[in-house]
Amino acid sequence: MLPAPLKKLGIYDIAPVTADRLYFRFHLRSGDSQKPSTIALWTRGDKKPFPSVKLGHYAHTICVLDDGRLVAIDADRSSILEGLTPAPFETPRIEDVTWSIARMIEGELVLGGSDGALQRRAANGTWTDLSKLIDKQHIGGIAAHPSGGFVISGSDGLLARVTSSGATPVRHELGTAAFFDVLCRADGTIAVIAERNVVLGSRAIAHPESRGSFSSLVEVRGQLFISATNGLYRLHDDGKLEAIACPVAPPPFSGASLCVAGDALVAFNEDSAQFMHGTEWSPIT
Repeated sequence: MLPAPLKKLGIYDIAPVTADRLYFRFHLRSGDSQKPSTIALWTRGDKKPFPSVKLGHYAHTICVLDDGRLVAIDADRSSILEGLTPAPFETPRIEDVTWSIARMIEGELVLGGSDGALQRRAANGTWTDLSKLIDKQHIGGIAAHPSGGFVISGSDGLLARVTSSGATPVRHELGTAAFFDVLCRADGTIAVIAERNVVLGSRAIAHPESRGSFSSLVEVRGQLFISATNGLYRLHDDGKLEAIACPVAPPPFSGASLCVAGDALVAFNEDSAQFMHGTEWSPIT
């Protein structure tokens, strides 16, 4: 159940710890980056309003570490939370860079942001600058590769695999398209979405029939799901889209956001969040 103060805010991100424990990132609905973020922790079966803490700063992105703690990242100030107890967390400060995405890769935290900023944090807290491996494109997606390293996607057709030996461009047919979410399947197949296009392995597939712009991509139980400005779709291996009924309405100008908690799909917008198990939806309250 959302406490009354949180109902005045908007849900901007969800970071699952487990299938039964989720971190929420809340902001003013205006998305004012000068206002501090609020972090809440939902636990399945808890009938009380789930607890929250207001950070001393805005958070552009959040990520759960392998030990279950949460990092809340901003360009100038970041926090690490055990439960809902925040402490300072040091991240690289780079002039005019905004961190847009954080992911755990092989036990290490990877940050991607504007102007091609890319950093990796070792277990001992040392940061390594990987920005020199790519051009100045904005990084919007990071995904672990099953054979090691990770894949990044972003503006101006950025799609590359990063390993200890460097960055290797992934060939595709979409030129300078702006790529959003990216993921790697268990067999190494890379899937990435652009506005109305999907790259699935070596194939670029146009989907003008969706009549909506794609915004989020996840894999649940071997199935790919894409959110769009006009709804939710399942992407089949042959490249065809199947519309899926979803109780979470797409917000204006973007699709519902998606993430994965255990074997469940989570879809959310500013106002609500829902689990999908199989074909059944249930609200997160």
